[in-house]
Amino acid sequence: MKKLKLKRNILVSSGYKNIHINNQAYELQKTNKLFSIISGYIPKKNYIFFSKLPFLSKRKILNRIVERKNNINDNKIINFLLGEVFFNISLIFYQKKIINYRYLDRLIKYSLNLFSNFAKKIILKHHNKIKYYHFRSGYGGVSLNYAKTKNIYTICDHTIAHPDIVQYMIDNKGKYPNKKILSKNNWWRNVTNDLNNSDHILVNSHFVKKTLEFMGIKKKIDVIYTGVNKFFETKKSFKKRFNKKKKILYAGGITQRKGIYFIQEALKKIKNNNFELRIAGSISNYDKKKYELLFKDTRVKYLGNLNAKELKVEYKNSDIFLFPSLVEGSAKVIFEAMSSGCAIITTPNSGSIVKNKKNGILIETGNSSQIIKAINKLINNEKLIKIISKNNIKIINEKYKQSDYGKKLNNFYNKLNEQFF
Repeated sequence: MKKLKLKRNILVSSGYKNIHINNQAYELQKTNKLFSIISGYIPKKNYIFFSKLPFLSKRKILNRIVERKNNINDNKIINFLLGEVFFNISLIFYQKKIINYRYLDRLIKYSLNLFSNFAKKIILKHHNKIKYYHFRSGYGGVSLNYAKTKNIYTICDHTIAHPDIVQYMIDNKGKYPNKKILSKNNWWRNVTNDLNNSDHILVNSHFVKKTLEFMGIKKKIDVIYTGVNKFFETKKSFKKRFNKKKKILYAGGITQRKGIYFIQEALKKIKNNNFELRIAGSISNYDKKKYELLFKDTRVKYLGNLNAKELKVEYKNSDIFLFPSLVEGSAKVIFEAMSSGCAIITTPNSGSIVKNKKNGILIETGNSSQIIKAINKLINNEKLIKIISKNNIKIINEKYKQSDYGKKLNNFYNKLNEQFF
């Protein structure tokens, strides 16, 4: 029997604010596999034209929206702007303390259900042209269930540890529980339902796969590390400049989950002043007070919430990237920092490809003493930083560029096609 070719028959659903799956859609588009991508909002050419006007070009929020585009053709984009607006307003109400978490939970769940109902309508209209439905976990819902009734193969794309284990790890220094944890009846239930009901799961690290298996998921799980997107790639010929006074960069949300508390604890005990810790990312008013001692340290500089262009400059100007996360999926910032030749200090729970002493230093989760040792070891050994820097630029260029991810994703679909069609 002649096998059916994969041609414009993969429907991708990215949900709200997701660049990772937008990159997937672009890579599938390159090989003519993409049918369409459903998103909260991906800008089209007209938006990008207006965003470049002088009085708008410096607005960070507009630039971050432009970053979602990634050269996806306008005719492949199906936006659900109403859902994204509702989702963002819900978050703003919570941040401004207009509503409490109980109501935020209900609003998020409602916004996810809005999206899945919208996606169902798209599948209903085009189901005879779709063989695969590749969706972000939490956004499947009724669209996932309906796709299965039409014999569309469903792939749940999941990019963090199992939802039921995340809070436990945050509260327990990144450790696993002694037994399975019962699911809470909150918006994360949408995510766990999608994981349980899909035909296949695609994750972005072996750490994520391990947490899913720990929580009893037995179905097929494939791992593809996303690596860097095109914007953060550097050439093989890129030459790193190193600072006499070492620059250490942290980039990401400034929250307990990312291990910020343990950075604060470590800096209290580090007497060496031959470094500057530069912190980039969003922070709530509550966390500003919680980490007040960290930001008062004269060796620390807070950079604010940077866009991609600003962050790329920081990576290139930094010697070390510090990311002691308690629980992740696969932190893209680590790949970006590696691409720019930074030596990495991180934990196994960051879901990275970092190997100890080859790409940086792996430390235990929730261990400020090991952060101290790792920082002291690197800032006092420029030769080691240079060796690690070369290794990191090389491995990203050889295995973890966006095009490499695209090849792995396309191979994943080719194998599925051989197996099922």
